[in-house]
Order: sequence, then structure tokens, then C-alpha cells
Amino acid sequence: MELQYLGGNRVVMFKCDWWDVENIGKGVKMDRYGFVSVNTTRKLLTDEPFALASQVEQVFYVEDGSNPNWLVVLKGQSQSSFDSLTKDPTDVQSGDQEEAFQQDTPDPIYPNPYPVQDDELIGWEEDSNEDGNEMHVDSDDDSHDSEISAYGDDSDQDE
Repeated sequence: MELQYLGGNRVVMFKCDWWDVENIGKGVKMDRYGFVSVNTTRKLLTDEPFALASQVEQVFYVEDGSNPNWLVVLKGQSQSSFDSLTKDPTDVQSGDQEEAFQQDTPDPIYPNPYPVQDDELIGWEEDSNEDGNEMHVDSDDDSHDSEISAYGDDSDQDE
């Protein structure tokens, strides 16, 4: 929301959800990597739904895969500015740094788009011709007998 005053002055306000950040462990917590998480079931009831733009920072919420009802808070960065990452070459990293955490996620299982056929109804028989590129597939239903080229060229099939 933007409030405009006489003389061209204006104030930008944002409507906010307020989380319980006073109760450490119940409303807010920090993990061993320094990420802050908020409990989404601990929203504060308040008479002040707005905050001034100068009082807030842009953040993004990411679902915490190991804790339901918790969101990890990631600070955003304006597209019009950036932080320059400078590294002091005299800094020596200690060997007690922890490895980054990545939660294992199973590969999605997709259903087979082709119907499963009973293998006992199909008889596979190789036909050894001069180039060895053809085989016959025989089923109980004679209307489906066919000769298939290994290279996909069925132009010389006998009908």
C-alpha cells in the first residue's frame, strides 16, 4: 500500500504476516548451518498488519523437508544492487568445517504408458537370413504375425 501526502511525499507500506519469533525453539529456530526457520502454526494475532518499507527486508520461504509446518527463511536481494564477494587471501580456513546438507529425494516413479502383455502368449523366433537383421514374432492370434527388421525397415516384408 502506498500513502501519498500533499507535496509529493509518499510512504510505502507492506501487509505482513507476523510470526512468533520471541519463543526460541517453538516459533523460531536456527540450525547448525545458520539457517533460520519459522513455525507456520505460530502466527501472531496483531492489530498492526502493516510495516513500513524501511522496517522490512525481502525474504523467501522454503519448505523445510525434515520439519513439517516450518519454513526456512532466505534473505532476498534487490535486482538493482548486489553484494561483491571479496575473499581475503590471508584467511586460512579451519579444517573443522561441516559438510553441506542435502536431503535425499527418491526418483519419481512414472507409470508405464504401454500395457503389459502376457509373455506366454508371444513366441520369439530368430530367422537367420543372409544379413541376420530379421526376426519373427508369433502370437496365438495369427492376424498379428509379423516380420520385423532390426533397422526398422519393413518395406520388404511379406504380407
